[in-house]
Amino acid sequence: MDNSIVAENDARILITGGGGYLGSRLAETISAGGAECYLLDRSFNETSSSLAARLSNVHLVSVDLNDKNKLLRVCRRIAPDHVFHLAASIDRTRDFGAFKGIWKINVGGTLNLLEALQEVPYKSFSFSSTSDVYGTINIPPFYEDQAPSPLTPYSLTKLMAENLITSWSYCNNKPFTIYRIFLFMGPDMPPTTFIGQLFDAMKNGKEFLMTEGFQKRDYLILDDLITCITTLAGQESVNREVINLCSGRSVSMKEIVYKVQEISGDKLQFSDSLPYRENEIWEIRGSADKLKKFFPEFEPESVLEGISKLLKS
Repeated sequence: MDNSIVAENDARILITGGGGYLGSRLAETISAGGAECYLLDRSFNETSSSLAARLSNVHLVSVDLNDKNKLLRVCRRIAPDHVFHLAASIDRTRDFGAFKGIWKINVGGTLNLLEALQEVPYKSFSFSSTSDVYGTINIPPFYEDQAPSPLTPYSLTKLMAENLITSWSYCNNKPFTIYRIFLFMGPDMPPTTFIGQLFDAMKNGKEFLMTEGFQKRDYLILDDLITCITTLAGQESVNREVINLCSGRSVSMKEIVYKVQEISGDKLQFSDSLPYRENEIWEIRGSADKLKKFFPEFEPESVLEGISKLLKS
């Protein structure tokens, strides 16, 4: 971790989406090293609010990425050394009637951020994209050079934002790295996620409703994901690269449910009667070859091991 930005205790860090789950957890790690962390968001969760209350080097900045004038003032004032652009609309609907609203945040907001940072000599710009851009035409494992095939407004706008960042950064001679993040899990996951809903059902004695669960997914443990992000950020070798952040392994959703049921002593009750979605992606699994090229010592923990540790802690 010596080459991580965590070790740059005099760095100024900007995290958009800093009031969300991943952004606030990333801020926990980075701020522990003494860096000045500026968390930008429209609202802030308990983790980010608690961090700012306890630590003088964590600052909450309430701003909408579509408020161009305020965003420009904020970015010029902060003048960050490193930028983590995590803010996004993560609406997973397949209804393209929602496209304009999602585009406004994920693409329009990204352009506003880039333009607000144009005069700032930042050292790195890390963008959180998604494995969803690979769609259904690609056969796993998904490699970064495969042709994307987004199926939803969310994944399409993420791909559009990737292309926008790439073109804008080349034109303006700015650094960037695009991370295609696969699924991840950690403590207190949001209830909008599969594992978040699963844990909530277990803790509150509710029946968990699911499909038969034969679809497979590639999960990283939250700590492993944050280690990747902080270790790679700012490294010259990853500048202008697209990198999968994944374990390279997949596990079925049913295996996850059975593991939770086993560890909880059958506290979890579930029903697998829900129908699969139309155009269900049966396996999402990334290639971690490129990630390990830049981070050869990285050995991700399996999601089942992570769940065991989390539930037994």
